[in-house]
Amino acid sequence: DEVIPLTDKEMLIALHHSVLPDGRRFDPRAMALVPAGGAAPRRYAGATSTVAVTSIRDAATTLDVKSPGGGFLVLSEAFYPGWRARIGDRILPVTPVDLALQGVDLPAGNYTLEMELVSQSLRAGRALSSVGLIVVLLIGWRTRHRPPLARDTRAVQPGLRGE
Repeated sequence: DEVIPLTDKEMLIALHHSVLPDGRRFDPRAMALVPAGGAAPRRYAGATSTVAVTSIRDAATTLDVKSPGGGFLVLSEAFYPGWRARIGDRILPVTPVDLALQGVDLPAGNYTLEMELVSQSLRAGRALSSVGLIVVLLIGWRTRHRPPLARDTRAVQPGLRGE
């Protein structure tokens, strides 16, 4: 119902003591604590919205959303900077909520919301692993196809010890 921007310190206190800086009781079922500076406080009308998870895959979740008045969706998934939300071609920012979870500001309407992890470090790791695999394969191929070492065919003369 309500999005409340707070500093990290204020969030820690609110989460630990269940009391907001203004003295109200913190109710995680009705309130989302978000980082200050990135969002203005918001309240949503009491219209009933529904969200159903339709698919869960590695680093992706698909949800069907029915929200006549829009709202702020909080997912019990750990926040990580590489997560993004998408409705069709429209990208929505994913916000950290309560210091650990994911939140998305949703428009009004009926649509499919796709949450996906698009991590730059994951992409870089995959690219480096691919390059490393190619190098190892090339070294192995080169070693197998190297011509045999030329042997010294000179007869060893008795009494000479390689001098």
